Amino acid sequence: MLRGKSVSSSDVVTQLNQLYDDYWEFILKEYPLSATYLGDHRYDGSLEDASEDAFHRRVGQSHPRNQNYSTTNSSNVN
Repeated sequence: MLRGKSVSSSDVVTQLNQLYDDYWEFILKEYPLSATYLGDHRYDGSLEDASEDAFHRRVGQSHPRNQNYSTTNSSNVN
């Protein structure tokens, strides 16, 4: 989605849903105990890495993820 370009509301919804899905998968992978508690057993063999390095890695990984989604001016949504 380009800034200033007219987009349909369904395109915005599709991008937001993808953003939510990506974020949720990121959280489940990074916090496997929470994933197991919530019933997702893909990460049962893992423990959370609570180190400072892991914290900085997660912060670094979140920035490129946010750059994949551009902001949309609501006046440009059809």
